[in-house]
This record gives sequence, C-alpha cells and structure tokens, in this order.
Amino acid sequence: MAPKKQVNKQKRHNIRDDFSLIADGQLERAVSTFADQLRFQETPDPGTLLGLASAFYFSGDKEHAIDILHLALAQINENRFELLQIGLFYAILGREQAADIALTRARTMFLDDPDLLVTICGGFSAIGNLRETVNTAEMAVKADSSSVDAHRALGLARFALEDYPAAIDSFKTVTDLEPQDYLAYVYIGKCLAYMEEWEESLSAFQKAWFIDKKHPAVNIGRAVALFQLGRVRESAKAANLALKHISESPEDAYDLGILYLDELNKPEKAIPALVIAVLDDPESDDCMYGLIEAVTRSKVSDSSRHVLNVLNEADPELGYNFLRALHQADSREDRPDSRQNPFAGTTPATKDGPVYQLRIDLEGASPPIWRRVLVPGYFTLADIHSIIQAVMVWEDLHLHEFNVNGVRIGQIMNADDTWNNADYVNEFDVTMAEVAVASNGKFQYIYDFGDNWVHKIAIEKTLPYDKSVPYPICIGGKQAAPIEDSGGIRGYYLRLKAFADPDSAMHEETVEWLGEDFKPKAFDIDAINRKLEGIGNTDI
Repeated sequence: MAPKKQVNKQKRHNIRDDFSLIADGQLERAVSTFADQLRFQETPDPGTLLGLASAFYFSGDKEHAIDILHLALAQINENRFELLQIGLFYAILGREQAADIALTRARTMFLDDPDLLVTICGGFSAIGNLRETVNTAEMAVKADSSSVDAHRALGLARFALEDYPAAIDSFKTVTDLEPQDYLAYVYIGKCLAYMEEWEESLSAFQKAWFIDKKHPAVNIGRAVALFQLGRVRESAKAANLALKHISESPEDAYDLGILYLDELNKPEKAIPALVIAVLDDPESDDCMYGLIEAVTRSKVSDSSRHVLNVLNEADPELGYNFLRALHQADSREDRPDSRQNPFAGTTPATKDGPVYQLRIDLEGASPPIWRRVLVPGYFTLADIHSIIQAVMVWEDLHLHEFNVNGVRIGQIMNADDTWNNADYVNEFDVTMAEVAVASNGKFQYIYDFGDNWVHKIAIEKTLPYDKSVPYPICIGGKQAAPIEDSGGIRGYYLRLKAFADPDSAMHEETVEWLGEDFKPKAFDIDAINRKLEGIGNTDI
C-alpha cells in the first residue's frame, strides 16, 4: 500500500505544478503537459482533465474546454470536489444544462457543509436557476443556522426571485448575527423600496449609512427614498455623495445614472455615472442606451465628444458602439442625414486641374505658427483635414469642423452604423476647388472643441498642376506646433513659460509632459512631408 500512496502523492504534486503553468500564463505549455499526462493514463484522471480544460479555456478555446469537461464529468464517481469544480466551470462557460446536472450531483455530497453549499448557490445563480439557488441556500441554513453567509445567500436568492418579504426576513437574520453588515440593511432598504414602503426603506438605508457613510449603494438608496418622500434637496445631496465614490463601486453606477436622469433631471451628472456603468458592463444595452439618453439630453454641447474620448481610450470598440447607438437614437428621431453641399457644381474637380497654395496660421499664436502647403483642387476637405493634422502634428484625437463662408462642414457618419450629424455638410462631398470659389480666399478649420484650436487658412495662389510634384507637399512654415491637449493657445503659452522657468511650480510637470528636448521654434519640413505621403492619392 505504501508505494501506491507515494505514487498518488507524486501525481497530485505534478498536477499542482502543471496548474501553476496556467497561473504563470504559460498556456501552450500547460495544454501540452496535461495532454501528455493523459496519454500515459490508463483511465483519464478527472483532475488532469480539469487542468486541460482550464488551459484550453484561458487560451480562448472554449469549445475544446467544454469537450474535455464532458470527459471529466463522465470519469467522476466519488470525488465531490472535482464534481463541484466541473459544475462551476460549466456555469462560467454558460452551459446551463450540464452545470445544473453537475451542481445538483455535487449538492447531494455537501449537505453537511454550509460553506460549499453557498458556493453551489453561486453556480446555480450564475446559470439563472433561481429556484435551485433558493433550495440550496435553504439547505445551507439548515446545515448551520448560525451561518451569516448562508442567510445572506438565501436573502439574495429570494431578492432575485422578487420575494421581498421573505428576503427581508433573511437579511434581518443577517443583521441579528452580524449587526455591522451594512449591505444587509441596503438590501432590506431595496426590498422595501420595491414594495413602495418609502419611510421604512429610508430607515433601513439610514442604518446602513451610520455603518458606512461612503458606499455608493447606501447613498443611492437614501437618495431614491428621499426623492419619493418629496425631500428633493436632500436627495440630490445624497446622490452627490454617491457620485463622489461611484468609481469604487461600478456595479452601482447604472442605478445612480438613472436616478440623476429620471428623477433628479440632471443628465450632466448622469453621464459620468453611466460611463462607469458602460465600462463595468460593456455588454449591457441598458447601460449604453442610458448613456445615450443622458448625452442627448445634456445641455453641454461637447458632452458626446468627451464621452467618446473616454470610451475610445478604454476600448475603441466601445467608442464605436457608442457612436452606433447614438446614430440609432438619432435615426429614431428622424433627423435628416446631412445638409446638402451648397457649393456642388460651382467648379469641376479634375485630377489635372488647378493646385492651391494654402497658408495655415494658428489663431492667437505669437510669434506666428504657420505652414504653407500645395493642394490639388480635386482633394476633398476630408483630405485637407488629414493634411492639417499632419503639418500641425496633431494626433486626430478630437472632433473638428470647417467653416467656409458661414457653412459648417465636417465629419458625417452615414447609415452604415455610423454617427449622423445633421448640422454639417459632409466633408467628403466638398472639394478644395469648390471651397476656393465659395470662400473668397479665406476659411477656417477648428480642431478640438475644448481647446479650440482655430486655424485660419488663406488661399494665396492658384497654380497649374505639375506631375513632377508629390502633392500634397509642405513648402514652408515656422515654429513647432503646440502639444495636443495643452489647453488651447493660452494654455500652450503658459506651458512654454513654465518650461523655460526652472522656478515655476509647473516646471517639472511641464518638462516631463513636453520632454526635455522640446524646441518650440523647431520646424522639420522633411518630417512633415513624410507624414503627408499618401494623403489624397485616390482616383476621382
């Protein structure tokens, strides 16, 4: 018997080492190692199968993970812990029927263990089987009536089933056993709120508040109850307390955003809460459409831009989803696609047509920050946008628009899942030749509506097209361009002043931000022309 025990001990040690490969992120090696072990096993070991399934899962191969779990489930006879792990694994993978079978089998083996019964509750809850969640929680309470976790699990399960009186009983037992459990009071308050018992609800939330004055769920509950009781000013104060700490509890951000939106009519304050809600739950349509409603109702003109910047920074796909949802909301309001190009047909745009010499000056710059470029007439204003971004070394992180003789021209998001802005003429529809006729020789380009970088553009000359010139091309300029997000031209010059003054309180921060080698007078025309390569080189 002794040698067999030694072999089993060694096998457990090896499996433990192999699981550490997963923890270290060595997933390919983990897959290979667990697969090799299985090849030498006369009967597949469930622990090894679990390891291989885990390695596949964390590698992103869910289908293979599920196949291996099926094999593991078939091999388990008595090991209840492995059976529980398989049930929870199925729940994570969303395989409801398989998880239900495994968890139900595991539950019969843990009737005397309240802690593991509570864990099984979590598995049933994850697959949406609320009735079995309640049944399992009741078993946990029966196994140990003094277990706070068991009573809490039962309260949460009853709350999910909308059995609010029974849920209150469970949470009151929690507070009897653990008087400082503020979340139990929160759920009592929520239950009473759903029952529209507002005085009692406020009382429960106040008890939670005396234990933890900062938790967002506590203050959101107080705010809702106070609003329903007509105490609007106190409600707003409680909501503001919640907003102050909402990033610490993102799961409560949606409730706070909707409170600001629907009850307090403060869409501007709803926006930051709902942004956090979207970042916390990117798949939630409720969070995204709540954010869209807040943005469209906000009186802050550039709120959509700020939201888009935040979402793009976190995940560009989220930014795209935001724009798509915004477009869909606009479509429901039957907004027109865009304004028609009022300059259409004023002059032909041919590839061998005229070339325009443009001087681009940054408004407010002293000494002047300017660039001179040659641009063919068939280029669109979308191309001119790309050219200005290149010559000014902007990063195209913000919104922009052109103003040509009072006509606003900009980025239009069309019906192919993109944003529609009815205020603009589509910049892809307007050529440089049309602008030359319509502008009287001068027009503007505004970039970043927060910093408000205004570029004054003058059409200095009209030249014949020269096939030997690689248009567009920069032929002159002065001074380095400002740094993105430096606060507009005034903010930029404040930065330059701090950069040059070692005694300035902002000096170290500015040097770190601009870089020690920053030269405000530098102008590298060759680098700029390399950035211009390829812009606008499409057939018309």
